[in-house]
Amino acid sequence: MTKTPGPAEAPPSRHPAIAALDVIVGFAFLLTGLGIAFVVIATSLQFPLLLGNCTQECAAGLLNALVVVIIAVTVLAWALGAGFFIVRAFQKRVAWFWPTIAFAVIVVTFWVGTALVGLSLPGVAQ
Repeated sequence: MTKTPGPAEAPPSRHPAIAALDVIVGFAFLLTGLGIAFVVIATSLQFPLLLGNCTQECAAGLLNALVVVIIAVTVLAWALGAGFFIVRAFQKRVAWFWPTIAFAVIVVTFWVGTALVGLSLPGVAQ
């Protein structure tokens, strides 16, 4: 039977090379996620310009709401990923997966948001 550590016991220490690799990989994903977040925000701010090309009735309200949601989820995902990464790194625990999750959420948000923008603009001339 194994003993689980109590709240007063410190977690077992990791090898310094593994800890350094964890921080390096986490920062790499964090900076990559920040770059992708800027691209997603800049691209989504261009979506309302598509309304000028409508040949039918376009859902301008839906399009504007989608832009706000895409930007909000992108900023929130990156901020939470960065915050959890920093906290876990200071706790000297495994932290690389938080920026990775944030990166994945940003990419999926952009894919889904772009697909929904395409659905809200049925009359845009291709």
